[in-house]
Amino acid sequence: MTAHPEPLHWHVSSRDPDFTVRVARFDDLVRLQREAEEIGMTARWSSPAALERQVDPATTVLLAPVLRNGRFEPASYRCHIWFVPRANPYARTVSLFDVTASSLSALREAATPGQLRLVARMLLDGIGLDPIS
Repeated sequence: MTAHPEPLHWHVSSRDPDFTVRVARFDDLVRLQREAEEIGMTARWSSPAALERQVDPATTVLLAPVLRNGRFEPASYRCHIWFVPRANPYARTVSLFDVTASSLSALREAATPGQLRLVARMLLDGIGLDPIS
């Protein structure tokens, strides 16, 4: 019988024990970017300078794992990342960003009322509105 290779990615369900929403500051994000570059992760900015050009340094960054990265050491997640873009402080951007499991778990979990409001805002900003018929 042929062994099946580990999948490249597999989904993180909201019911999984490793599902979380984490909070990062700009300097945390720069550190995570450098780590992603060193390890060779692909869902990241092209450079720290590109990150600094795109992300408002005063932003509160939210990260939530969407996929577990298989066939990759160290263990890591592909996360939704939510931040304020430098070019428009009234806008919000959601993208994908790879983070090691150890670095993700080292970030603070979103738990304060203000952080939970940010999570709700992220969800609402990502939903399109349709008229009720």
